[in-house]
Amino acid sequence: MRRQLGSVVAIVLLMAPLAKAQPADDVARCMDEDTAIQIPGCTALIQSGVSGINLDAAYRYRGTGYFRQGEFERAILDFTSAIALNPQSFGAYNNRGLAYKNLGQYQRAIEDYDAASRIDPDDPAPYLNRGSAYEKLGQDERAIQEYSEAIRRNPASEDAFFNRGSLYGRTGKAALAVSDFDSAYGLNPMDIEALYYRGVAKQDAGDLQGGMADIDAARKLDPKVGQ
Repeated sequence: MRRQLGSVVAIVLLMAPLAKAQPADDVARCMDEDTAIQIPGCTALIQSGVSGINLDAAYRYRGTGYFRQGEFERAILDFTSAIALNPQSFGAYNNRGLAYKNLGQYQRAIEDYDAASRIDPDDPAPYLNRGSAYEKLGQDERAIQEYSEAIRRNPASEDAFFNRGSLYGRTGKAALAVSDFDSAYGLNPMDIEALYYRGVAKQDAGDLQGGMADIDAARKLDPKVGQ
């Protein structure tokens, strides 16, 4: 029921732009969303002898490309290279954490999210991602704390409300689950899962009629929701 966090879109948004002083074709290719174009373009920049912020960014963009292809080990190597060049790289730490998480190395992921939080304590992304890692480690209460911190920093975080609601439901806090799924659905009325699980939580809280109404409404929109 819980969603995967740290999507590729979020990773791309964390990337700093490459300076345009490099060959225009290679810069454009390195920033392309098509990994078949992006990775060779970034590699060409890296091999061209660029330095400083441009080399840092090229490694981060190529790491993003490898991540999107599911090549998490190679993504980690590139994010590590970026960190060596710029130890204050919030994006490289956060994104390397995501790669570790996808390899099942949850503690190492948490360490990277911790580093990202130290660099920018106000950004909600590491809290959201750290909550997901703690879930994987079975530390539900700690995960709830992290999702709450993400919400405090970004009250419009649909994913944080959804995932915290999922944990509240799983730990027998049905009324709190209803509230969080209601918030997630309010933030995105197209979120059929939030509508469905709000119904499940309502039933768990004793509102059988209201819960069935939500579940029926969600299944009319997507007959496979909740499966």
